[in-house]
Amino acid sequence: MARTNRDRYKDKVDAVPDDIKRIADSIVAKSKGTAHVDTGRLKRSISWVIDLKGIPTFTQVFYGQFHENSELEENIKDMFPSGQPYNLIYTDDNGMPYQVIRKTGSGRTAVTNATKATTRKSLGIAGIKNFLKKFIDGKAEDKGTDSIR
Repeated sequence: MARTNRDRYKDKVDAVPDDIKRIADSIVAKSKGTAHVDTGRLKRSISWVIDLKGIPTFTQVFYGQFHENSELEENIKDMFPSGQPYNLIYTDDNGMPYQVIRKTGSGRTAVTNATKATTRKSLGIAGIKNFLKKFIDGKAEDKGTDSIR
């Protein structure tokens, strides 16, 4: 019988040792205890999953501009094993990646800031068609308005 993607993902999840899963759970619990934003949205946003490559991925809404983040990043650095790769994804209010921090097994850390194009809301097919209607022969046609109809 052919293996499905669900079976392959389950194998990746099972390949992550149980002690790493317990450490990730304790990191999330400790970080939720340090999140003190009035609405409670920050606490609800802190979580972790195992991605399709089998790497633990932590997420939280980014409140860094207000200096109100939890201590998730510090807790990961302190408690996670040094040879184990992980990802940390800060999201904006819409759930789109704002900043991604990747740590490889060799200890190298890469920080990627999302560009404006990746954080923009999806316009959908109709919005894309309307956007493309503005261009004739590669030049923008000025209709006097930037709104999408």
